[in-house]
Amino acid sequence: MKFDIRNFCLAYRFSLSSEVKRIIELIFLHKTGNLVRKSGVKFVGIYYPVKREPSLLKLMEVAEEIRFYFPVMKEKDLCWGSYRGWNRGKINRYGIWEPERCDNEIPELILVPGVAFDMKGYRVGYGGGFFDRFLENYSGISVGIVYDRCLFRELPAEEHDIPVKLVVSEKKVVGERVSV
Repeated sequence: MKFDIRNFCLAYRFSLSSEVKRIIELIFLHKTGNLVRKSGVKFVGIYYPVKREPSLLKLMEVAEEIRFYFPVMKEKDLCWGSYRGWNRGKINRYGIWEPERCDNEIPELILVPGVAFDMKGYRVGYGGGFFDRFLENYSGISVGIVYDRCLFRELPAEEHDIPVKLVVSEKKVVGERVSV
């Protein structure tokens, strides 16, 4: 079933015109920018968009007081490296830009990409389990980012799946109450 959901949502992403995607991304930037400001955090984990994921990279331009970190994939685990410039990173084996190295800091709030999410915060990703393994011991604020068309009432969850605390789509914010 996850396979079918993944295919449906990827097809939806690729069906969006560039103009519609740009408008939706502006809505995401507004919502996530407000969320980051209200949370009062100074260290935010952000992702480099692939496969037409919503891009939040402009958030780095409008929230200059925030230190941004990107995920770095090490073997089967995920750590975080601070952004020091696009020329201070590399494209990893999955075709995703990441910083040259991991830092000791863990972001206080992380923006988690997903192909699909449900109202409880469970996600369908690309099947590698990197974010699930990281979220298992993460105590900060985890925020899933998903197009509303791929926000489901319920997704099939397995024992190893770890939900995010909040899910943001262009139309709504759902999840447990956190201090933001």
